[in-house]
Amino acid sequence: MWKGSYRGEPFDSKLALLRLVFNLHWILLITVLGTLLFGGGYYVKNVLMRTEKNYMAESTYMVEYVDSDWYNNGKYINHMTWNTWINSKEFLDHVTRHLEDAGKSGTLLSEENRVVLTARVDSDLRVPAIVVTSKSEEICLDISKAIELTMVEDFAAGMPKDIASVRVINPASKTSEVIPDVRPLRAFILSVVLTFFFTVTVFLLREWGSDSIWLMSTLHVRYGLEVLDTFQDISFVAGNLFYYKGKKRMAVCSIDDSIDTTEVSEYMYEMDKKVLGENAMEDRWIPTPALMLCGEVCDTLREADGILLAVKPGPHEGKKLEYVLRYLEQQKCEITCAILWGADERLAKLYYGLDNLR
Repeated sequence: MWKGSYRGEPFDSKLALLRLVFNLHWILLITVLGTLLFGGGYYVKNVLMRTEKNYMAESTYMVEYVDSDWYNNGKYINHMTWNTWINSKEFLDHVTRHLEDAGKSGTLLSEENRVVLTARVDSDLRVPAIVVTSKSEEICLDISKAIELTMVEDFAAGMPKDIASVRVINPASKTSEVIPDVRPLRAFILSVVLTFFFTVTVFLLREWGSDSIWLMSTLHVRYGLEVLDTFQDISFVAGNLFYYKGKKRMAVCSIDDSIDTTEVSEYMYEMDKKVLGENAMEDRWIPTPALMLCGEVCDTLREADGILLAVKPGPHEGKKLEYVLRYLEQQKCEITCAILWGADERLAKLYYGLDNLR
């Protein structure tokens, strides 16, 4: 039984690279579409369709510590410490009390209002700033005022023992809109890189597992067929293969009707005339119907002295060829030679390093 090496064929990195270059326009097109889809979607969602706004108000304080040399005595207070203090339950309870004393609702600190308290210490650790963020400008100012009262009246008296006093040096008098960290340019660049990488990876995986036929060497390596080189001067090859082997009547067949066997026969007759001149027989090459369309063609193939199988290059041609070779083996029809009809001359020239193509 005929056995091909399709599944055991090594990955041809040179062919894959050339195919990648030849299909670069499609890869770039998919990259552009992917960039528009993901990068554009990011821009539309976070910039054009951003309807909810957040606001912030900031208060700055001067803090005096009990131990003026607290840093050198092994104590360290930074923005992380301040964030822990202002988000503790004890601190928030004081803020809620001051809100209620001012006639405001104690529920302003609820998650529904998207309230976030953040402490920031830029350079001088004695000058922290507390930022209130919320969906409402009014809520930001109300909570900021309550925090200022808490810091001055309650914080130094009943909370950290390291703090002697706190005073407000820059109260929150106005709010500003929070500009989200939206970076559309980075989103587009990331979309380009990821889409291009993903497209190339998928392409190479398809090439690795594909049954496509693009080169003459594939017919020989994968299917063990003798191959006629249609890119260089075929006269010597044809004469050596057929004339000196005494093959007088050659049947020309193909897998399906995508190849005109009459055209192939006429081409082979022209090659014969280069070798034999006037002695070339016009009826030496016998075109036959496509194997997949006419099963009776095997009778003609068996009567001929040899069989030339014309194979069309392209994707998904390997499985069809494999099926035909098994079928011909069952019908006792031995392929003498194969020809890759309509192959890409640019690909063959770059792959084989041919300088002179016909």
